[in-house]
Amino acid sequence: MAPDKLYHLSRSSKPRGVLSNFVFINKANSYFWALNEAMHKVWVVLMCSGLLFMASCNKETPEIPPLPPNQDSPTLDFEFVSVASTLKFVPFGDTLSNGAVNKGYEIQLSDTNESVVMACSGIISSIVPDTSTAGGKLITVKFKRNSIYSFTYGGVSNVVVNVNDSLTGGKILGKLSSSGIIDFQVVTNNNEALCPQSYGSPGFTQAIQQAVLKNNYFNPADTISNTCRVPSLPL
Repeated sequence: MAPDKLYHLSRSSKPRGVLSNFVFINKANSYFWALNEAMHKVWVVLMCSGLLFMASCNKETPEIPPLPPNQDSPTLDFEFVSVASTLKFVPFGDTLSNGAVNKGYEIQLSDTNESVVMACSGIISSIVPDTSTAGGKLITVKFKRNSIYSFTYGGVSNVVVNVNDSLTGGKILGKLSSSGIIDFQVVTNNNEALCPQSYGSPGFTQAIQQAVLKNNYFNPADTISNTCRVPSLPL
């Protein structure tokens, strides 16, 4: 090839390569700055979102007002234990064997295999050891979640329910403890025990009267005429 042609090719090809590299670098710089700007915007958005989240977390959550107390009166439709084997019945307000005032109905039975059942519907609120002479467990049942009324069943063994269980009347809670003693209370506002008979259905009342008759038969020196000595007692 002629020298002048080589000289022409070398001069014409070199500028095209430099120009191409310059264009590429310029485009790369443009892409870089565009990406950098986009990342900066994303960072700003994330920072603002974080600040807003932190600000919202710092705000005090308004308290939800509690439900007003439910004052619906319960009805005891079921005898809390079969009274067929009753040996002794202690009325509400009478004196117990340990000298304390009875704040419920206490029944001693000869058949310790008897089941303890819900006297009416309710929600299990606590199950704790019963430190009284009845032994076993003490089960507290709220009539309704916001009710002023609750019931306690003392002297329960082999418990088959759990806290927060919602049960209908007649459902089994467990068995009698080995003492054969069951204690049942009606409580209002967590500070006052009430005579259970005031809330008993005709069937409940009849069962308690049978327990009284059996007590009078087995304990002629300690006959009972009233199932409640007083209408209420402070806890």
